[in-house]
Amino acid sequence: MGSSKPWPDAMEALTGQRAMKADGLLEYFRPLHEWLQAENQRTGEYIGWEPSKMQYCTEEQLAALDAKAKPEPVHES
Repeated sequence: MGSSKPWPDAMEALTGQRAMKADGLLEYFRPLHEWLQAENQRTGEYIGWEPSKMQYCTEEQLAALDAKAKPEPVHES
């Protein structure tokens, strides 16, 4: 098949369906997912990232960047 056919055609030939589904993977990993949720709750684990309190540039630098981003008005002569 290769590049001569659209990928949904190849997938249908191999699996009998044209749409990709993750149902099987979700079912397979459900026990692990449930255990992880319970374990994270039990240990108080935070999932994700805390917002950064670090400032990456000064207010003046930010204002200068804003000024550069705005186009200059065109003055007709």
